[in-house]
Amino acid sequence: MHRWKGPRERVELNSGNGPRKRVLNSGEYKAVAQKVYMLWFVQEQDDCEDIELLIGVYENEGEAKTAIERHRDKPGFVDFPQGFQIHERELGVEGWTEGFIRD
Repeated sequence: MHRWKGPRERVELNSGNGPRKRVLNSGEYKAVAQKVYMLWFVQEQDDCEDIELLIGVYENEGEAKTAIERHRDKPGFVDFPQGFQIHERELGVEGWTEGFIRD
Protein backbone atom coordinates (compact mmCIF):
# COMPACT_ATOMS: atom_id res chain seq x y z
CA MET A 1 0.00 0.00 0.00
CA HIS A 2 1.29 3.47 -0.81
CA ARG A 3 0.36 6.81 0.67
CA TRP A 4 1.53 9.94 -1.08
CA LYS A 5 3.37 12.37 1.19
CA GLY A 6 4.06 15.06 -1.37
CA PRO A 7 5.00 15.59 -5.00
CA ARG A 8 8.45 13.99 -4.64
CA GLU A 9 8.00 11.01 -2.35
CA ARG A 10 5.69 8.29 -1.13
CA VAL A 11 5.83 6.00 1.87
CA GLU A 12 5.37 2.24 1.65
CA LEU A 13 3.31 0.89 4.51
CA ASN A 14 3.68 -2.59 5.91
CA SER A 15 0.50 -4.04 7.46
CA GLY A 16 0.15 -1.43 10.19
CA ASN A 17 3.77 -1.56 11.33
CA GLY A 18 4.69 1.91 10.10
CA PRO A 19 6.79 3.13 7.18
CA ARG A 20 9.44 0.78 5.84
CA LYS A 21 11.20 2.96 3.28
CA ARG A 22 10.73 6.22 1.46
CA VAL A 23 10.66 6.06 -2.32
CA LEU A 24 11.65 9.22 -4.16
CA ASN A 25 10.36 9.83 -7.69
CA SER A 26 13.85 9.19 -9.01
CA GLY A 27 13.53 5.57 -7.85
CA GLU A 28 16.05 6.15 -5.06
CA TYR A 29 15.35 4.40 -1.75
CA LYS A 30 15.95 6.04 1.58
CA ALA A 31 15.60 4.04 4.79
CA VAL A 32 13.08 5.17 7.36
CA ALA A 33 13.75 3.99 10.91
CA GLN A 34 11.19 1.63 12.38
CA LYS A 35 10.72 2.03 16.09
CA VAL A 36 9.09 -0.17 18.69
CA TYR A 37 8.24 0.53 22.30
CA MET A 38 9.20 -2.12 24.84
CA LEU A 39 7.27 -2.16 28.11
CA TRP A 40 9.28 -3.49 31.04
CA PHE A 41 8.43 -3.94 34.68
CA VAL A 42 11.53 -3.61 36.87
CA GLN A 43 11.70 -3.92 40.64
CA GLU A 44 15.06 -3.81 42.38
CA GLN A 45 15.38 -6.16 45.36
CA ASP A 46 17.85 -5.79 48.23
CA ASP A 47 17.69 -9.37 49.46
CA CYS A 48 17.36 -11.34 46.19
CA GLU A 49 17.54 -11.01 42.41
CA ASP A 50 15.82 -8.05 40.79
CA ILE A 51 12.54 -8.65 38.99
CA GLU A 52 12.70 -7.75 35.29
CA LEU A 53 9.66 -8.64 33.19
CA LEU A 54 9.21 -7.81 29.53
CA ILE A 55 5.47 -7.12 29.38
CA GLY A 56 5.26 -6.51 25.62
CA VAL A 57 6.51 -4.77 22.50
CA TYR A 58 4.25 -2.16 20.90
CA GLU A 59 4.04 -0.12 17.69
CA ASN A 60 3.71 3.18 19.50
CA GLU A 61 4.12 4.71 22.94
CA GLY A 62 0.37 5.12 23.38
CA GLU A 63 -0.18 1.36 23.12
CA ALA A 64 2.53 0.78 25.74
CA LYS A 65 0.88 3.29 28.09
CA THR A 66 -2.48 1.57 27.58
CA ALA A 67 -0.85 -1.74 28.54
CA ILE A 68 0.41 -0.14 31.76
CA GLU A 69 -3.18 0.79 32.62
CA ARG A 70 -4.28 -2.83 31.99
CA HIS A 71 -1.58 -4.18 34.34
CA ARG A 72 -1.41 -1.45 37.00
CA ASP A 73 -4.07 -2.99 39.32
CA LYS A 74 -2.97 -6.63 38.99
CA PRO A 75 -1.25 -8.52 41.82
CA GLY A 76 2.41 -7.62 42.19
CA PHE A 77 2.19 -4.60 39.90
CA VAL A 78 -0.23 -2.77 42.19
CA ASP A 79 2.38 -2.80 44.99
CA PHE A 80 5.07 -1.18 42.83
CA PRO A 81 3.42 1.12 40.23
CA GLN A 82 6.66 3.02 39.55
CA GLY A 83 8.24 -0.18 38.18
CA PHE A 84 6.87 0.29 34.64
CA GLN A 85 9.37 1.50 32.05
CA ILE A 86 8.88 2.20 28.34
CA HIS A 87 11.99 1.92 26.19
CA GLU A 88 11.98 3.13 22.59
CA ARG A 89 14.12 0.97 20.28
CA GLU A 90 14.94 1.13 16.61
CA LEU A 91 14.61 -2.18 14.78
CA GLY A 92 17.80 -3.60 13.31
CA VAL A 93 20.10 -1.74 15.72
CA GLU A 94 22.08 -3.71 18.28
CA GLY A 95 21.70 -2.48 21.83
CA TRP A 96 24.60 -4.50 23.21
CA THR A 97 27.86 -4.60 21.30
CA GLU A 98 30.32 -6.04 23.86
CA GLY A 99 30.67 -9.25 25.87
CA PHE A 100 29.87 -9.62 29.57
CA ILE A 101 31.35 -11.02 32.77
CA ARG A 102 29.43 -13.01 35.39
CA ASP A 103 30.27 -12.37 39.02
